[in-house]
Amino acid sequence: MVSNQKLSISKNLFLIAIITTVTVFLWIALETFRTSKKTTIPQPTQIQMRPLSANIDSQVFGLLEEKVAPSKEELAILLASPVTPVPEATDSSQTDGESDSLITIEEE
Repeated sequence: MVSNQKLSISKNLFLIAIITTVTVFLWIALETFRTSKKTTIPQPTQIQMRPLSANIDSQVFGLLEEKVAPSKEELAILLASPVTPVPEATDSSQTDGESDSLITIEEE
């Protein structure tokens, strides 16, 4: 009777081991399938990763050659337009009171 009870326990453990093994393999297969279908790359990154065209637009070079500096009249209009000042962060190491961000335009 002892060996029959031992055999019954062995059969139950074997059945549990088989069911567990099948469950684990099924779980792995389903997760692999799910992750292969799901993308983790955000949409902006996908847009940036699009392949670039190998063709060079020759018109761009023509536009660059045609681009010239603005005339004195255009500069005067730009300088005359009101600009809202933007406060700059102060640096404690700058003690001479002068700003490095001053822009000077010299006329020819």
